[in-house]
Order: sequence, then structure tokens, then C-alpha cells
Amino acid sequence: MFKKIFTRWTHKYDAKTPTQHANQFYFEIIHQSKKSKARVGVIHTPHGTIDTPSFVSVGTNGSLKALDNAFIEKEPGSRLMFCNTYHLLIHPKVDTVVKAGGLHKYINRSSPIITDSGGFQIFSLQTHTNKVKELKGASGKKFENNSGNLIVKINEDGAIVRSYRDGSKFLLSPESTIQAQKAFGSDIMIPLDELLPINVSHSRLLESFDRTHRWEVRSLNEHLKNKNSPTTGLHQAMYCVVHGGMDRELRSRSIDLLLKEPFDGVSIGGSLGSDRSELVDILSYIMPRVSSPMLKTIHDLSTNKRRNILCDYPNHVLGMGDLDSVLGFLQLGVDTFDSAYPTRLARHGSLLAFQEDTPSHVLESIKTGDVSKLTYMPKIIQKKVHQNVYSQNYSTIDTSCGCYACRESYSLSYLHHLYKMHEPTFSTLSTMHNLYFMNKVMEIKRHLIMNNYV
Repeated sequence: MFKKIFTRWTHKYDAKTPTQHANQFYFEIIHQSKKSKARVGVIHTPHGTIDTPSFVSVGTNGSLKALDNAFIEKEPGSRLMFCNTYHLLIHPKVDTVVKAGGLHKYINRSSPIITDSGGFQIFSLQTHTNKVKELKGASGKKFENNSGNLIVKINEDGAIVRSYRDGSKFLLSPESTIQAQKAFGSDIMIPLDELLPINVSHSRLLESFDRTHRWEVRSLNEHLKNKNSPTTGLHQAMYCVVHGGMDRELRSRSIDLLLKEPFDGVSIGGSLGSDRSELVDILSYIMPRVSSPMLKTIHDLSTNKRRNILCDYPNHVLGMGDLDSVLGFLQLGVDTFDSAYPTRLARHGSLLAFQEDTPSHVLESIKTGDVSKLTYMPKIIQKKVHQNVYSQNYSTIDTSCGCYACRESYSLSYLHHLYKMHEPTFSTLSTMHNLYFMNKVMEIKRHLIMNNYV
């Protein structure tokens, strides 16, 4: 038999436990740009609100490398964090998180959390032959036990997979991934799906497509048995995952199949092309088909009053968040997106900054937090502090930045030194900066959309 990763758990929820936010989930559109499909909105969850469009930081194991969760909430202002079910199933295991009172308490985070089924990590990390260039996909990460593929077998039941720690096998099914996510108490859950590389045959794509959609419905049915977490007692939402690769007909079919079901939001999964032009092309086709804004009267539990709002399915682009791609697809109406892009850049010595010839009044507006006068997004560059050109540069990373590293005047020269000496402090300071910068870019972008500049 396969290794038992988690057991049935019981946790008595205290209905008297106070919660800071209303126990409900909905998405409210605040403004639709007159210039593009871009929009500004607010996702309401039991653990607080998420202003959109928004970057979602990736904390696979319940943590962003080099930073603690309490700091992440206060300093960079990351409103939504992505954690991976596959990794958490293996360690620390579900029972450990449940005993702590749920994932929020376990990792010391009060703001919203989204959890993946684990499918992306498993399928993207497996070995593929005849790999071609793809914008989203395998990271090249090596497994600790050198066991090769994480996938042992895929069938209707789910995926028999290996632990990335010791190579032991277990079944990851649509039901088991949702049971785990419900036990974690995440605000938004993602159903089990299969991620295929861009160059698979059409017959293989069709086989995966049909099975993935059956998996998604099974995942949803498991969730609908009780929409609240058995651990926290709080309401949880589930997004569907639109598939079909670069095949427009399959993408349409996926949308038609999934939007018939009572999912709470839509995520865009599968291959999104080999370059940014293909990414924008396929998203240009998908986004109008997953959006259907409507006026709705809701009972706002936070105020105990009824009010009329313009609502829609919130949407999320999975695993895509480099700035060039982001600035290209936000105008299509993307609400949230996740990526390890800024943190990975930081650890490898690349720091995000506005170009130094940006007009001083623009930089001053950003520095003081008054972005209301901006009419465009300043050009963004990467300062690669591992390069020797920064060894005698005593400026801060970005004069407009209010992150801890810039506020405390850590120089590029010092950061260059830390990087060269492999000091862990470098990863902490650089990650602080890149996360803060990414969230500042999103704040500016929301302002530009609100004022119809985008």
C-alpha cells in the first residue's frame, strides 16, 4: 500500500471564536477602465480583503524564502499568499497544521491564503523529453533523493506520486487534495489538475483535458459537502482551472464546462505559450469568456446591511508573474497572478528599480506614497548587484523605494559584498525590496486603471 500521508482528522471548532472579517467570499468590481479591459476590484474573504489587480507571493512550504510571515504582511503589504498542498502534505503533514488551529495560525499569518492542489508542482517538476521553450513550466529543481519523476502513475483515481523528500509513494486524488485544503483552512482552494508541457500530442492533450475536468468536478463536490473549513469553521472558496493549452476550441469548451458548475472564481492554468506574444494572444481569447459582470444585491455581513455591487468571478493566472508579462496582460482584465519571480530574482542578485532617469517629481510621488498624480508607469529595470560595477556604488537600490533595505540606506556596494560572500542577510534584504517593489507597482497600476490611463 502507498504511504499514508494524512489521516482523517477531527478538530472541534469553537463557534464563539471571534473573527475580524465577515465570514463570506465575493468579488466586487470597483472600476472598469474606459481604455481597456483592465479593472480594479476587491476580493472579500473571511481573512480580509485583497485589492485587485494584485501580485500573489509564493510561499510553497508556508514561507517565503528568507522572510518571516509577520514581516511580509506588515512591510511589503502582500495581501494574498500562495501555499502548496503537495509540499505541506509531506511536511509538516495535515494533522500538525490542524492541531495548530489551521494554516493561518500555524504560519503566523492573518491575511488571506490560497492553496494549490499540488498538481502544478508535481507535473511541472517531472522530467519531460523533447522539451521546447515554454514561458511557464519546469524550474529544473533537483529532487533531494534523486528519484527522477515525481509521477508514478496517472489514472482516473488521481496521481500516484513520490514524496520529494524520501521517494515514498502516495495517491493524490481530487478528494484527498480538497480534504487537505479544507483542513488547512485556506481562503481559496484550487482543484487537482494536470499540467502538460506545450509540445504534447493532441491526443494526449485531449485525454488529459477530459480527465482533468472530471477531477475538477469531483473536487468541487467534495468541497460542497461543507463550504466551511472543519478546522476553522470559516467559509472557503474554490476556483476552477481553465485548461486546453494553446487550443482555442478546447479553451472554450473548458470554460463552458466549468462555468456551469458553482465555482467561486476562475483560474487560468495549463500551458500559456512559449513567449509573451503567445501568452497575451491566448489570454486575449480567454479573458472575455470568463468575465460576466452583473449587478447583485448582497448582504454584507461586516455591516449587516444589504447593498448593491457590480460583481463577477475573480480570475487568477497561475504561475505567471514576471513584470514584462504582467504589464502586458493586466490590461486584459486579470485580477490576480502568482509567481516566484521577484523572490527568485532577489536571491540571484537582481533587484527591481525604476530607471534612474525617471523625472524626479515622479520618483518623489512614489516615495511619499502619493501616486495620484502619476499618468504612466515608469520604466522598470533590474540592478544586477552581483556584477562588479556595483562594488563601489554607495547609492540605495531605488531612491523612490520605501522598503526596509532602502529606508535604512543599505548601499548597493554593501549588497554586492553580501552577495559575493554568500551571506544569508543578502537574501533577506533583497527579497524585502523586490516584494515591496512588486506591490508598489501593483498600487501604481491600480491607480492608472482607476483613472483610465491603462
